[in-house]
Amino acid sequence: GYLNINEPLSNSTINGTVDLNKGEYGNCDNGGSWSDSYINLSTLNIGSSGYVKMGGTVNTNQLIVNGIFGGDGNDCPLDGITGNDANDASELNIITELLDINDGASISSQGGNLTGTNFFDSRGGHGGTLNISVNLLYFDGKISVDGGRHAGANLYGDGGNAGRLYLSSQENLDINGTISI
Repeated sequence: GYLNINEPLSNSTINGTVDLNKGEYGNCDNGGSWSDSYINLSTLNIGSSGYVKMGGTVNTNQLIVNGIFGGDGNDCPLDGITGNDANDASELNIITELLDINDGASISSQGGNLTGTNFFDSRGGHGGTLNISVNLLYFDGKISVDGGRHAGANLYGDGGNAGRLYLSSQENLDINGTISI
């Protein structure tokens, strides 16, 4: 899916789910690519029950994350399928003056997991790319660009490759949370 919000003087809070993943859950190996969505707001607040999956660019004065925000690929739960891979994660560019990732919250671009059993020649989704450019960062949560797991693939399956994290901060960087690559 595609989302375009260009209201640089407005604020928005998301407490529900916005899923712009390139493929539906359970429909493995969707092909295609993530849409290049764009959000330009003064303040974007991802509430504690908020879950946003997107690729593209977020440009804000303040990005406050209490829930889950990023471009995670969907899992692949099908059994006994040959060559079906979980979805790859997206590329997400975050440009903000203030980024606040609270305890229990996450920004991630993780590949989807193989969650069924008896996969043949399949893999977890590849991790995506997070480009984060921030002036001031409060970081007590989690940032992840892990590749998808293959735990369910008991016959043959590979985990997805990890993604990339580019983090640029103008102020001192104090990491109290977890970075997982």
